[in-house]
Amino acid sequence: MKQLIITEIFQQAWKQTKAHIWILAGLYVAFTILSSLFALLVDPLTHSWWGSSLVNLISAYLSSLFSLGYLRNVIEAQADIEPQMSAYQQPVMRVINYVLASVIYAIAVGLGTILFILPGIYVAVRLQYYTMFILEEDANPIQALRHSWELTREQTWSLLLVNLSMIGLALIGLLLLFVGLFVAIPVIYGMYVIIYRNLSTSPS
Repeated sequence: MKQLIITEIFQQAWKQTKAHIWILAGLYVAFTILSSLFALLVDPLTHSWWGSSLVNLISAYLSSLFSLGYLRNVIEAQADIEPQMSAYQQPVMRVINYVLASVIYAIAVGLGTILFILPGIYVAVRLQYYTMFILEEDANPIQALRHSWELTREQTWSLLLVNLSMIGLALIGLLLLFVGLFVAIPVIYGMYVIIYRNLSTSPS
């Protein structure tokens, strides 16, 4: 079982993403702007229940498509490959699987949080790598969540500490007039991928 050392993970993530950091930051800025414009354009539709439902479904799909594509871009950057727009050409079924897995994940974490908060944190930490299994193995929602649960066995405390460091990094980015956040996000994604790789290659 490999030990997860926060400073090493951060340094490795920064080293692997810094060559393409401005492209990755720019992609996230562009998505944020486009999301805001989309929200403004479809606002008239949200005044009815059917319109609001349609907008929510479209938003969930587009957000999920971006999340998968952006994660692929980070993986490309870590391999010293310039992030490609083709990363956003994800199969429809993969995106749907990600949406469904995210809903199940949110429900599981929510139920756990109701039970005195700590169970929710535990579930969130154990199930967080479902995205990687969907992106790289085309797992369905249940398979992805189950694989994540198995992957994170005996690493809950270490993963919690790493996740707290990621939150801290994001907060520092927010304090830097939001500009730092768009630089911090690719590094946080990079840390996420590195931890997944470390856990995946750890002897059982």
